[in-house]
Amino acid sequence: MILNPDWLKPKKSLPFSHFKHEIILIGLISIVFLLRVSSFSLPFFWDEAGTYSRGIFYLAKNGVGIFPSDLDPSISRGHPMLFVFIFSLWYKFLYPSVFGLHLLMALTSSLTVISIYLLAIRVINGNKTIALLSSLLFLVSPFFQAQYCLVLPEMMLTLFSVLSLIFWIDRRVFLYFICASAAILTKEAGIIIPATIFVYELIINQKKGLKTALVGFAPVIMFIIFIVIQRIQNGWFLFPVHTSFIDFTFNSIWDKFHHFIEFIFIKQGRIFISILSVLGLFWVKKKIFTNEWILLFLYFMAGLAFCSTNLFLMGYILFIFPVFCILVLTIIHQLLKKSKYFFPIILVCILIQVFYMKSDKFKNVRNLSYLDTIEVMTDASSFLKDNFSNEISLYVADPFHLYFTDTRYEVFDKKWPNLENNLSSKPNLVISCQPAGMPFPQDPLSIGYQEIKRFSKGFSEVKIYQIK
Repeated sequence: MILNPDWLKPKKSLPFSHFKHEIILIGLISIVFLLRVSSFSLPFFWDEAGTYSRGIFYLAKNGVGIFPSDLDPSISRGHPMLFVFIFSLWYKFLYPSVFGLHLLMALTSSLTVISIYLLAIRVINGNKTIALLSSLLFLVSPFFQAQYCLVLPEMMLTLFSVLSLIFWIDRRVFLYFICASAAILTKEAGIIIPATIFVYELIINQKKGLKTALVGFAPVIMFIIFIVIQRIQNGWFLFPVHTSFIDFTFNSIWDKFHHFIEFIFIKQGRIFISILSVLGLFWVKKKIFTNEWILLFLYFMAGLAFCSTNLFLMGYILFIFPVFCILVLTIIHQLLKKSKYFFPIILVCILIQVFYMKSDKFKNVRNLSYLDTIEVMTDASSFLKDNFSNEISLYVADPFHLYFTDTRYEVFDKKWPNLENNLSSKPNLVISCQPAGMPFPQDPLSIGYQEIKRFSKGFSEVKIYQIK
């Protein structure tokens, strides 16, 4: 008898229409990539410049490492090292440029959108249309677009967090452990994943779920190892400056919590889709509250709780935003699934976000308005390069001053060695940058300077002063 194992048997090919949702998703991701590729060559902005690119440059030059002592705490801020470790490897061995780092970040963002689609399919019983719409809600949001190619760890944290949820739902424990550990070693907020899994298993399976809950909690071991090593190498478990921001008082927690809720549910045009989801709660059937739905809800609330006790920055909640996208679309589907207008209504509500890509006020990295700040900073840099020697003394506001200190920022082809750290030394030039820059202790006009050039766009402005 000739054996014919299953893997040798011809497989029935699936029709093209079976993959239409995946093809549409890849197409949308590709369109966004092409629309944003021009941003890859832009200089780093704020924490990109001041923290993460500095860490990447340092490791690439002095030796790539993943332990706390491999990077000066003034640069690492005591954060886990996986993000800068991966990006420094990419920078040193594959693509050593600003464009290359932004490219890797864009690829990470693209994988994050795909992972949201895969998670949504598992939560909403294989409904590919709702999964696609959930991914689209995330993809076209100003919140996502703002961090699309910025060299910041929040997107990588989001990717590993979503993958962790996928693998736990699939009961692929080893892959869950890898991704949850990676999330924790990307940023401390990743610890909410095993914490959520632990509580979830106890709720669903009660005492019988204790063993499974402990398995899900296992990635916390990686966090314990990290802080113990940090204590040995740096002398503290967590960065002292960051621990000073931790606040468990009710007023502080409530103030941050309600601002997070307002931003996720109301801001950037999401109020319309949130109203539909609230209405949908009155028609929703209990059967849609599957175990997977409960898991995501617990994760969302745990993320809000964690962020509400720490330093308040809106960009930090990106890792729970995919769950919002999935849960609200699940509820709205129950409300409108029998209506022939379901798809156009949802599509309009999602695409409304496009009109909020920029704002008339500085929102840091909540939307794309920061691109105006980068543009005026680069215009000012070109003016300086064309009209002054790099030997001239100057005082420059944070974070703009970093461009002058290292040619790897790719703004100047030479360093400016006479960069002063205060106005009292009377440098020849003083450069302010608002609203992103730190304010000056004194008005340059009041201490013997005259304004010689100004660059403005939107709310962003760079002023160049020269001593009289």
